[in-house]
Amino acid sequence: CLARNGARISESCRTTNADVATLLEKRAAAQAAVPRVCRDDARPLCGSVVVGSGHMLACVLKAGPVVSRRCNNAITDAGWR
Repeated sequence: CLARNGARISESCRTTNADVATLLEKRAAAQAAVPRVCRDDARPLCGSVVVGSGHMLACVLKAGPVVSRRCNNAITDAGWR
């Protein structure tokens, strides 16, 4: 809709739309990075969790205080906290 009506959209709206698209791309990249960034934290804390079962994030979140700052930041950047 925005692309079809580009000539009628204000500059402010175009800028906001571009900013939102950039933020969404960053969020998607952050979400994709969490498994890699948190792997070393998850291994000892979540050893009984089957990788790919969807429970690894819950395990790492539950262990939050003992998880590395890097992993905690990655989870926050991903929007999962």
